[in-house]
Amino acid sequence: MPATGAVRAGRRPVGAGLYVHVPFCASKCAYCDFASVPSGSIDAGAGGRHERFVDAVLGRARDLAREEGIGPFATVYVGGGTPTLLAPAQLGRLLGGLRALAPGAEEFTVEANPESLDAGRLSAMEDSGATRVSLGVQSLEDAALSAVGRRASAADARGALDLIAARWKGALSVDLMESLPGGTPEGLALSAKEALAAGAKHVSLYELTLEETTPLARAVGAGTVRLPDEGLRAETHTAVESVLAGAALFRYEVSNWAARGSECLHNLNYWAAGEWIGAGPSAAGQKRLADGGVRRRAASVSVERFLADPAAGEEIELVAPREAFFEALMLGWRTARGVDLRELEARFGAEAARLALDFAASRPDALAFAEGAIAPTARGMDILNPVLVALGELIGRRFPVEAVTSGNGA
Repeated sequence: MPATGAVRAGRRPVGAGLYVHVPFCASKCAYCDFASVPSGSIDAGAGGRHERFVDAVLGRARDLAREEGIGPFATVYVGGGTPTLLAPAQLGRLLGGLRALAPGAEEFTVEANPESLDAGRLSAMEDSGATRVSLGVQSLEDAALSAVGRRASAADARGALDLIAARWKGALSVDLMESLPGGTPEGLALSAKEALAAGAKHVSLYELTLEETTPLARAVGAGTVRLPDEGLRAETHTAVESVLAGAALFRYEVSNWAARGSECLHNLNYWAAGEWIGAGPSAAGQKRLADGGVRRRAASVSVERFLADPAAGEEIELVAPREAFFEALMLGWRTARGVDLRELEARFGAEAARLALDFAASRPDALAFAEGAIAPTARGMDILNPVLVALGELIGRRFPVEAVTSGNGA
């Protein structure tokens, strides 16, 4: 199969990850269906929910690491919610405790929102050994921000970018969002330029997804809010991608661009269907099994339940090898690196690896075999969904169940 058009580049995953979900936000955005709860000053005080959360989540992370036998941790990622809603001392205690659990972590990321990032919190990150800030800008257009209930204004976001440029010595990633009502191609392209000017070497460009339970979905359904049409969405994506490519950032994953060497190692482990633990309300972890399947553990979404007993309401799911095989391809083909054929064979068996190779050969517009891996072409990253539908149908017919027992696991 010709390798023409294959997008092969970038860093490799470096090992197991530790994820912590901070469930607090100052307010909930209109599009958000994440496990987060509004939180005010009463939560931040002594004995409040923020302080109790730090104790609970550090204890749970320690227990999960021991129970699952996952580690040492190569990466740490603190997400939410809004981690920077924690007071500097609370944030520092959380991050310091996580660093103690992962002393050799190569990458340590903390998510931040513009309205709650300040010099004290940046200092807490630096003192704890955090290496990377991921700033949720979304857009620098006030019309787009207000349309979806973002608490931070464009001025707030620019202030946070200026602060990071002046005070932060680590890496910077910026989240942007396309298809916001009120957004323009020029405005989001300018947002990308300003993020790069502040020192961002990694930019995530997510498309707005309407979740049916959210206020934004209801508003769109009622006709009180209109989303950009397909033509405007495509124009916006092209405008932003042009800015990123002009700054030598490459598309290493469907929604992520980075300068070479600045890819997110923690997320690369997710896309490689690796192993990690997740602590905090709604957080999930994954352990590979010897038969090629995986075991997942997910915490309850309830903040109050987690604070009372961090293990209460936890759900355990066993994912069969067939589904794990599909997931490994689905996730790996989101990335420029793709799926290493030898690793696929070691985990799922030779027949399963041949199935993947045969499928790729049938879709040369989307997939190519190069340097020992099946990777997406540039076009493949844009047409991945229908490709995966066809893949799922093929796996349903041909997955070699008997071959999986020869997999080595991990």
